[in-house]
Amino acid sequence: MTEAFHSLDANQSGILELDEVKAKFDPSRHPEVRANLKTVEEARFEFLNLFTTLHSANNQFRNERSVSLQDFTEYHQFIST
Repeated sequence: MTEAFHSLDANQSGILELDEVKAKFDPSRHPEVRANLKTVEEARFEFLNLFTTLHSANNQFRNERSVSLQDFTEYHQFIST
C-alpha cells in the first residue's frame, strides 16, 4: 500500500494531490478490464468517482484536494471489503 502511495506521489511531498492520482491511475490492468467486462474508461470513471466521493466524505465535504497516506490506506481497505 505504501509503495503504491509513493509511486503516485510525483513530487514526493508525502501528500497526494487528487490531480496526481488522476494523472497516474492506469486502469488497463484492472481485473474487469482484462476480462473485457469494463472498458478502460469505465474503470477509470468508477475509480475516480469512488475515490473522490470517499475522499470528500472523509473530509466532511470540504474542498480538500490532498490525500494523506492514511486516506489512501482507508480507501483501499474500503474497496477490499
